[in-house]
Amino acid sequence: MCQERGCPVHTPIPEVIRLFKERRMDEAGALLFENNPMSAVCSLVCNHSNQCEGNCVQARRGNPVHFSSIEHYISSTYLDRLEPERPEPCGKVFPQALRPVTDSDSILNSVLSGCGFPASERPYC
Repeated sequence: MCQERGCPVHTPIPEVIRLFKERRMDEAGALLFENNPMSAVCSLVCNHSNQCEGNCVQARRGNPVHFSSIEHYISSTYLDRLEPERPEPCGKVFPQALRPVTDSDSILNSVLSGCGFPASERPYC
């Protein structure tokens, strides 16, 4: 019987392991990140031997469940499956002074100046 004590962020370890064993990775990943948005980082840097693995009932037999490995695998898999949110083009016009200067500015200026855009209102989104 897995216990939850020992985890400072109160990760529902038994539930995550159950979902993992049932191959319900998306649900396990969502549960981890809902509980702790830094799950992928914590799976690598937390002191597991003093926390979850140190409090594991299997540790009495000398063979604790290595939840850090499970958490890292689920977190990495879950993050790899997420689609990044891409902002829609804003369509705003920015003054020339606010645009970053690039090597292509001279090309852009020559193209846009021939299209009737004043230098202060050239589109940059």
